Amino acid sequence: AFSAVRYPIASCSLDAMGVTLWGRGGPRKQLQGSGPSVLGVAFFPSGDQVLTWGARGHATVWDVRSGERLRELCHSQPVVCAGVFPTGGRVVTCGRDHLCAVW
Repeated sequence: AFSAVRYPIASCSLDAMGVTLWGRGGPRKQLQGSGPSVLGVAFFPSGDQVLTWGARGHATVWDVRSGERLRELCHSQPVVCAGVFPTGGRVVTCGRDHLCAVW
């Protein structure tokens, strides 16, 4: 995922690395407890939060500065895609449980 603010890139991984926030010159921060099995990551428009989702059946909103989990959004099966509304006020998640939810 790309952001014009703070950390310009966030990457995710299926291994224990989870989510890494990158700055100029290399990795800057790991989101502790984000892995394993993270399938995707998206920045909120402000760049202050990221949304991650994955095979464990939930999506998580994280604070970029502190690395703190702000909210868990749960499905009964893996979350296969998700996104942040352009306003940053809502997110949508879709899971293998055949449900899409707006939070």
